[in-house]
Amino acid sequence: MPCVWKLDLRTIHETNALPPSHRGSRSMKGNPRLTDLDRLAFEGVKSLRSLDLSETGISYLPTKGLEDLETLSLLATYNLKAFPSVYSFRQITKAYLTYPYHCCAFMFPKLHDPDEHRKHEWRLRM
Repeated sequence: MPCVWKLDLRTIHETNALPPSHRGSRSMKGNPRLTDLDRLAFEGVKSLRSLDLSETGISYLPTKGLEDLETLSLLATYNLKAFPSVYSFRQITKAYLTYPYHCCAFMFPKLHDPDEHRKHEWRLRM
């Protein structure tokens, strides 16, 4: 069962701002006042497998520290208009998203992030 943080925060500022997680799940679901995540907000969070940011007010999803995430939930996260490159998530198997066009990052990674797609193709050939 995921640990649910009922936060009344507007911002998670810096690296290691969140409690360490070891092979776990974290949920910040239902915190509409959470609007800002620093680009390093998840750095140092070890072995996080599932993250739920549904029903928050975030408009940006940092990916540093989320490389091994398997499940990501962003339902009813209406301010998040742009989804990051799928190449930022090495292990993701499930994503629950707000907007249908967010799926384009998964279905058409070459179009969504051409630079990262080129790097990925190059690594596969090595």
